[in-house]
Amino acid sequence: MGVNMSENEFYVYIYLDTRKHGKYQYGEYCFDYEPFYVGKGIKERCLDHIKEAKDYLERNIKIYNKYKIGKINKIIKETGKNPIIIKVKENLLEQESFELESLLIKMIGIKGIGSLTNLSNGGCGGGSEQKSNKNCIEVCEFIKQNNKLPKCNSKDKNESKMGLWLSRKRLAINKKNNNIFYESDMVIAKQYSCEYMFNTSEKVSNNKTVKICEFIKKNNRLPNILNKNERTLYLFRERRNSNKNKSILYDSDKEIIKRYGYNNIFYNLTSLEEKSNIRVEKLCLWIKSNNRFPSRESNEKIERGLGAFLYVKRDALKNKGSCLLYDSDNVILEKYNMKFLFNTLNCKEHKSNETCHKVCKWFILNNGIKYTLDKEDRKNLIWLKTRKRAKSGKHGIFYESDQKIAESYGLKDLFEIKS
Repeated sequence: MGVNMSENEFYVYIYLDTRKHGKYQYGEYCFDYEPFYVGKGIKERCLDHIKEAKDYLERNIKIYNKYKIGKINKIIKETGKNPIIIKVKENLLEQESFELESLLIKMIGIKGIGSLTNLSNGGCGGGSEQKSNKNCIEVCEFIKQNNKLPKCNSKDKNESKMGLWLSRKRLAINKKNNNIFYESDMVIAKQYSCEYMFNTSEKVSNNKTVKICEFIKKNNRLPNILNKNERTLYLFRERRNSNKNKSILYDSDKEIIKRYGYNNIFYNLTSLEEKSNIRVEKLCLWIKSNNRFPSRESNEKIERGLGAFLYVKRDALKNKGSCLLYDSDNVILEKYNMKFLFNTLNCKEHKSNETCHKVCKWFILNNGIKYTLDKEDRKNLIWLKTRKRAKSGKHGIFYESDQKIAESYGLKDLFEIKS
């Protein structure tokens, strides 16, 4: 039984097309205008189709019954008024309303037989507890298999349908629509350990706010996007802070934050220092996994971005440019044993790596060494000769990172001196 209604609160209603006046007799039921939709519901359910039609025109929302919505909008456009809505019978039990709805649809006839835009013969409306239970099981199975809640705007039709059902049930719990929330749905959800799926947006937000506060209390720091276990909390915090998206910071969230004494955790997220800290950590992890410095000349987007960031930070150490080098950046460098990273003494290897990328591209483009009077060609040739001599031990330092770069371009023998 539903949790937000009395048993005999149902009624059956019918929509009439005011453009088609006449006498329309169906058994004991007679109408002055042609009927085009029959439905059942509680409270103001009969008005929902008008709202849906207006929303479709204004916001182009997804609709289930395009024939019904199209007809409503045509009537409004041509007459300047809403269709007539008649409550055929009120104070019914749910089963009685199903039976009357089904009877009227059969007497009048759906598209191809009669004038109705109904897609089915009725008797199994969205308030059916049995149908709702079946939908609940499908949603729970989806959550278990995919480890996520279904989305209303998914490209997958089944997921979108499940998302819409779940959204309506959440509203029903708070009595914000005319749908019915059944206790049996909650029982099913608990059996799958998915009862949280009926939580409203505010409850979900409150739960995550508590998790963030507990995380800070335990670790004495904010969650980090680079850590898989912390990424969800980081992104939640980012969405609540961002002015670019529509996420809401509820008053109840603010109360939770105050209770923990962390009044500013949803503010100043995108400060320059925090952004710098995140990129420094990414840079350290990249160097650790690749065993070389990233290059600005790389074909790979991530490496190119980190190479540019490293170049800017080294300039900051020499008090050049507008970038700042924060003490917190140095703390991260110490954590990865890379305190030397922004030291300008490392610039020689870094510059050599940058040039190595250029020379490899030049070598491939020209299908080998190109002897010309062009200034860039001569420059590349001189660098390549000095690197070859360095590798043979005759002059200067040869960097193994240059060899790895050459190998990444398929030029393993680039620095070998041919006899």
